[in-house]
Amino acid sequence: MGANHTQAIELCQDLGIAPPPDGYIEFPVGSMFWAQTQALAPLLQMGLTFDNFDLEAGQTDQTLAHALERLMAYLVLAQGHKIALIQNPLLLNHYP
Repeated sequence: MGANHTQAIELCQDLGIAPPPDGYIEFPVGSMFWAQTQALAPLLQMGLTFDNFDLEAGQTDQTLAHALERLMAYLVLAQGHKIALIQNPLLLNHYP
C-alpha cells in the first residue's frame, strides 16, 4: 500500500471491510482486470462520482484512484471471493 495506506484504510471503513495490512499488496496495475459484479458490489454502491477523484496532474501515488486500484483484489478477497493472477512470461520484459 505504501503512501496509499491511510487513504486505503478510510476507503475500507466506507466499504465495511477490515483495513489492509501496510506493505506490498498484489494489485492490477493500470486497473486491467475482470471481476464478477457481486465481487465489486460494495465499491459500486459507494456512489462515487467524478467529483470524488483528484484532477489528473501526472500523479503517481496518493490519489483516490491509486488507493482504489490497490484495493481491488483486497476487496474481492474480503468478501470471500477468489482472485487469480495470470502472468505471461513473454509479456513481462517489454519495459526496461
